[in-house]
Amino acid sequence: MLTQITPVRLYGIRENVFVNYLKTNNVGHLEVGYGFEGILKVLGAEVISNFQSNRFQGMGFRIRSAF
Repeated sequence: MLTQITPVRLYGIRENVFVNYLKTNNVGHLEVGYGFEGILKVLGAEVISNFQSNRFQGMGFRIRSAF
């Protein structure tokens, strides 16, 4: 979405949309997120929503580094 803006794309920032699912005997855990990587060439940032048994549990913010 934001990489459609030419300066953002030329800077090398990439967008990620992801879904992770873990099924156990007791509950199912779902994580849905949207993030960027390539910020200052080594950083990434994500916004994550968590669900357990199809119920919203909360949101979080994650910062990653490529060191």
